[in-house]
Amino acid sequence: MNIKILLLSSLLLLIFNYNNDESDKQDASMASLYSKDMPEQEISEAEKQKLLEATGKDVEALSFMEFQNLIKSNNQNKLYIYNFWATWCKPCVEEIPHFESLAMTYPEKVKVIFVSLDNPAKIQEKVQPFVKEKGITSEVILLKNFGDEQIAAINKDWDGAIPASLFVNYQKGVNDFRQQSFTAEELKTALTPYLVMID
Repeated sequence: MNIKILLLSSLLLLIFNYNNDESDKQDASMASLYSKDMPEQEISEAEKQKLLEATGKDVEALSFMEFQNLIKSNNQNKLYIYNFWATWCKPCVEEIPHFESLAMTYPEKVKVIFVSLDNPAKIQEKVQPFVKEKGITSEVILLKNFGDEQIAAINKDWDGAIPASLFVNYQKGVNDFRQQSFTAEELKTALTPYLVMID
């Protein structure tokens, strides 16, 4: 009898741990040749507090419908860049400064919006501290629901790998999706034709 209870308890514990890990696996589900998992790092409570007090934009969580409405509402004569990234994606993190530099160099012509695909449950624990630590000044949002249907809605040829970027200017007919990471020079080259179009 005791052996049966022990076996049942062990089985229930395994099932609980499996379900508990599913949200973390969602974070890594987008990983591909373009992105590599970043190792988790434990930080002290004092370090967490320091990060929360750092400068950087607040992260807003949006549904996919709200995100689509945001894209449609961007009707100024600017190039809007939606950069899809996650805190665990090494190439995503490496290219963030290039986009930030671009936004600061051309504030009248370019608006960068970083779109986090991190697990929504980790917005306060991981995403917000990361944004503050890095001092990201561009707008940062996190998509609350994101899967195959949403990926296809952004671009039918996107396989979901990140980093990826969407360049949009409806006034000029620009709707350019790039599934790649950028160096500073590659980003400048990619955007030069669009910057010339914008008065």
